[in-house]
Amino acid sequence: MQMVKAINSIKTSKFFYYWLPVFVYAGLIFYLSSLSTVPAQIIVTTKDWVLHMIEYAILSMLLLRAFGKSENTMLKFEKLKPESMTLKNWAAILAILIATIYGITDEIHQYFVPGRVMSGFDIVADFLGSIIAVVTIMVLSTKFLTKSKFKFSKVHFRR
Repeated sequence: MQMVKAINSIKTSKFFYYWLPVFVYAGLIFYLSSLSTVPAQIIVTTKDWVLHMIEYAILSMLLLRAFGKSENTMLKFEKLKPESMTLKNWAAILAILIATIYGITDEIHQYFVPGRVMSGFDIVADFLGSIIAVVTIMVLSTKFLTKSKFKFSKVHFRR
């Protein structure tokens, strides 16, 4: 009985280790979107679309990390995966898709915040940031990190 509790405790702690950063970062995005005015020092030095790309590149990287390391989560999504696709590629698509959907909901949220506007260009920037980050990680993990501890776990990405 204690062995089962210990295993469940490990699974729970792994879930929080990989997914808590995703939720905290998504909460930070929501908070910043709730502000009527964005902090001036950020806007002065950078174009808005660049910030969106960076913001959603980070979110998609956190999502990819979480999907790549949490076996239970991927098993739940595996039923939706096309048969010809590897779990690694499916995790990448899910990371891009979820980050983009979150970007869309963020823009809808901004529509209701005084002083903020909803922008299709921001959604495109969110999507591009997600794609660039995930593709970069996938290429680097395939090309340069195959013998490194940073690659996707073989246990979690069978096939």
